[in-house]
Amino acid sequence: MALGCLQLHGDLPAARSSAAKKEWNAERIMKLLQRNHPHSFPQSLTRTKTADGWHLEANSKPNALTFTEFKALYSKCGEILHRGTISTIEAEEPIAKPDYDEVIHWSQKVVDLLNEHVVARANGKGLYHISLKTESGVPACSVFSGFSGGTVNVATYNLEVCEGAVENHARVEDDAAA
Repeated sequence: MALGCLQLHGDLPAARSSAAKKEWNAERIMKLLQRNHPHSFPQSLTRTKTADGWHLEANSKPNALTFTEFKALYSKCGEILHRGTISTIEAEEPIAKPDYDEVIHWSQKVVDLLNEHVVARANGKGLYHISLKTESGVPACSVFSGFSGGTVNVATYNLEVCEGAVENHARVEDDAAA
């Protein structure tokens, strides 16, 4: 997630710095982005078809992973990954159902966030709307920009898998603001 956010916010000078390009720690990457753009973390989105087009509502999934939870999950994963030597791990209690339940809980939070989400671009330049599965069954990213007079420019990039290769197909639309 952090690397995706870093890539998405590549227009920020801090994201292009040599320190950012070398950073591997997800929490430090997100802190760097948050300092420069407080809305750099994805927000869950619910999209509903209306008579006039689409109604988009951010932060509408109560179970979606939040930035605070992202930091807690990253810390927990680090503790588990770096918990000791093979002999200390072998001496631990075996993994039990509550451990699996916790994995399912966290994975559902990640899915609820990422299935359909929005990320604000820096300096009010627009929004990225990412759908991992659209009506056509493939992922898409829509870039919203040029908010003016009740209209917005939307460029949609549909991901299409063709015989093992991934291709992008862009479509630009002018839609009335929702």
